[in-house]
Amino acid sequence: LLERVGTRFTEQVAQETGKLDGIAAQVTGGAVEVASLGEAFGMAVQVFSASNDKLAEHLTRIEAALDKSMTRSDEQLAYYVAQAREVVDLSMLSQKQILENLQQFSAQQAGAEAA
Repeated sequence: LLERVGTRFTEQVAQETGKLDGIAAQVTGGAVEVASLGEAFGMAVQVFSASNDKLAEHLTRIEAALDKSMTRSDEQLAYYVAQAREVVDLSMLSQKQILENLQQFSAQQAGAEAA
């Protein structure tokens, strides 16, 4: 009886030890997978950080180009406004001269008719 109980106990311990070995293997495999996922996540964060830095760099260049373009556009607008003012001034001067000439001509006509 004692031998049977000992044998049965040994079999039960061996069976439970086998289960524990399987569970330990699963836990070890899970830990390896978690470590692998941690590494992959770390690499993904590094790649994201690098691409984010590059994006910020490109956006800075775009901002500088837009600022330069706006400055150039403002300069061109100022140039066009100055040209328009000059054209308006010349047109007004021309009209003034025409009016003065017409007044002189009218005065000469009136003087000729009076004579």
